[in-house]
Amino acid sequence: FECLSQSLFDQGMSTLRFNFRYRDRGAAFPRNAGASTSDYLDALTLGLDTVPDLDIWLSGHSYGGRIASYLLADLDSRQPSSLVDARVQGVIAYSLPIHPSGKPRLNRLDHLRQLKRPLLFFSGERDVMAKAALAERLCETFSTCQWRAIPGADHGFKQTQRTRSRHESVYHRVARETLDFISKT
Repeated sequence: FECLSQSLFDQGMSTLRFNFRYRDRGAAFPRNAGASTSDYLDALTLGLDTVPDLDIWLSGHSYGGRIASYLLADLDSRQPSSLVDARVQGVIAYSLPIHPSGKPRLNRLDHLRQLKRPLLFFSGERDVMAKAALAERLCETFSTCQWRAIPGADHGFKQTQRTRSRHESVYHRVARETLDFISKT
């Protein structure tokens, strides 16, 4: 998602991109979410050491967004004890996989009950892992969650020809809406 990262930068936001260790090992799938959450925390700690003065929004596309939500739930379930706890403002998830493809249910996100900080997630209207009815129910169930639908987009934010804007790419739109959300939070 280099285009999204560049669009966020164009809106004045910095990003830290990293690979989960399972990807670096060449594995197609992670062994468990706990290891990926640990990888995310390691990258976050490195980022905080590098740029000590910024507020942080955990973020990620698809699985990365889900892991960011696990990390925030973990942070919100305990007493603030570190620089990480104090600086993290919430989560912005792009194409959050609410449910496995073809298995629409919400039990994958029960950990969101622990969130005290906001979670904004974007998903395409054609995303097979984020049915609109479930996205709406998720936001009704967890008051910290907000959802933005991307017209005609799939899980990778590819839009149908009919729904594309001539004036703004889908990535610029999402980056603009991300900044708007952060500014109001």
